[in-house]
Amino acid sequence: MQETKKNILVNVLNWGLGHAVRSSVIIRRLKEDGHRVYIASDGIALRFLQKEFPELPSYELPAYGINYKRSSILLNVLVKTPKILHTIIKEKHITNQLCKSLDIDLLISDNRLACYNNKVASIYISHQLELPIQNRILAFFANGVHRHFIRQYHHCCIPDLNGHLKLAGRLSQASSINKVTYLGILSELKTNSIEKDIPVLAVLSGPEPQRSHLEQLLIQQSKASRIQLTIIRGTDRKQSTNGHEYLSSYDLLDRKEIQHLMDRSEIVISRPGYTSLMDIYAQPTKVFFIPTPGQWEQEYLAKHWAENFETNFSAQKSFSLKAAVEQASYPDFSKTKQKQNDLSYLQTRLLEI
Repeated sequence: MQETKKNILVNVLNWGLGHAVRSSVIIRRLKEDGHRVYIASDGIALRFLQKEFPELPSYELPAYGINYKRSSILLNVLVKTPKILHTIIKEKHITNQLCKSLDIDLLISDNRLACYNNKVASIYISHQLELPIQNRILAFFANGVHRHFIRQYHHCCIPDLNGHLKLAGRLSQASSINKVTYLGILSELKTNSIEKDIPVLAVLSGPEPQRSHLEQLLIQQSKASRIQLTIIRGTDRKQSTNGHEYLSSYDLLDRKEIQHLMDRSEIVISRPGYTSLMDIYAQPTKVFFIPTPGQWEQEYLAKHWAENFETNFSAQKSFSLKAAVEQASYPDFSKTKQKQNDLSYLQTRLLEI
């Protein structure tokens, strides 16, 4: 690319593995272009990135600490508001320190609200420009707060298709945000023609305790129905899986290992988290979705894909593994135009610094 190499700090939200997985696409490209890349995150997201890029320096940011102990995501967030505010202040302070000590030229933040610096080019990455909140007052407040933070950055990059029909639906519509660039699909997965020797693959991720609740539900139903099930647990936290002859499980895998298992799978069951949807778009397979209870975004995305791409889903409380196997289907992407990720904006921005 350009001769001048830059110091780039990539800050990633720890909300399951989705943000870390899609950020790894950007990190890999920047690394291949010869830039000095630094990573900052916390929890399982940081450990995933450290495993994916062991050669890169990494730093720990404070944790937002949001979980799903209550049925409503709003209640979960409201209870944690003091901690979230403290985290925002602290992550801003740490970001400023790292910018100074590492002589950072470019800041990239995947959904971490305050990882910007007024003196350093700062880019915010998000597909959540319009949060799907039904209550208009709450929607006005939540979206207003989010847009306030987005405007602190020099630019907003959206990982979605730049067309009428988007994978994230109205979530990634950028009508109220200036300085926006669509990056296309941030996924490195691709379809490979190999033998399908895994009947059902369940890919788990997301905050606790719902990740564990779904894991146990899948294990119980696999045992009861005698359906052969392989689980990618998406965590390095050890937990009793009550293993049986119809079950195989893996903990925290890198992208190559995940792709290999998906290539071998006849059916994939997962949360309709947005990074998972990008992976399905890049590597189409028979799929069935189970939204995280109380998470409005996943409930909206499951319905959006059912209406526009002809996939099926079920609420977790009424989930049936047997029914999911019968109802799993290939998404219909005929209304979209395939577009690989386009990171040319980031490369152009580096030339301007």
